[in-house]
Amino acid sequence: MENEKEYNGWTNYETWLVALWIDNVQATQEAAQTICAGKYKYNFLKDDALKGFVEDLVCLDEASLRSDLIGAALSEVNWTEIVNNMGDEESDSQNTS
Repeated sequence: MENEKEYNGWTNYETWLVALWIDNVQATQEAAQTICAGKYKYNFLKDDALKGFVEDLVCLDEASLRSDLIGAALSEVNWTEIVNNMGDEESDSQNTS
């Protein structure tokens, strides 16, 4: 049985939505690609860096219902999947140049 939470080929709706919004604005996409291409000693640090970048974009610095709901949604995101996907996009763009 297929994963019931899967959405548009992504792990779940939250992962798809974050990837969509990252990819929707050129400046955000370029910043995220820079994070994903970073030379971190461990791959999980890319996940943490991308998550921190997105949390900064949505301003999770205040205690509120909004912050709690967004934080809960972000905790469902498969950051590794987004990092890996952005790495694939980077490779594809280099192969066509």
